[in-house]
Amino acid sequence: LITLGTILSAILVLSSFVPTFSMGAFDLEPTSVREIQEPVSLGMGEIKIDLRDVSPATSLNGHTLNVSNGVGRVEVIVPEGLDVEVNASVRIGQINALGLEGAGNTFQLGRSNNLVHEAEGPNPLVINATTNIGEVQVIRK
Repeated sequence: LITLGTILSAILVLSSFVPTFSMGAFDLEPTSVREIQEPVSLGMGEIKIDLRDVSPATSLNGHTLNVSNGVGRVEVIVPEGLDVEVNASVRIGQINALGLEGAGNTFQLGRSNNLVHEAEGPNPLVINATTNIGEVQVIRK
């Protein structure tokens, strides 16, 4: 019974870090806001969203992009000059949001390390990005 209890406890802890059982890579390069599927979610793997080809870039203003990954990497690339607000969260790993950096190794369930990059204008693109274990990166190119 002790062995069974140990295995079930490990599964319970792992399931708290991996919200869905989808795995792989998600690569999105939309050319319009309509092509962005909401929310973008993955259980384990890599999510990459490149928003540089969205035309016009101002169509992203006022839009909210929700991205979550249980274990792995989240990368969002935004075009130069676009006003962006970033709300990033990671339990164990790193955050790099438009030059702001944060790291965390919170092992307590329910807690995470957060990083907020405030927008400069009144109608920004809002990116809410989370991962339990891994990296969140929002960069301008």
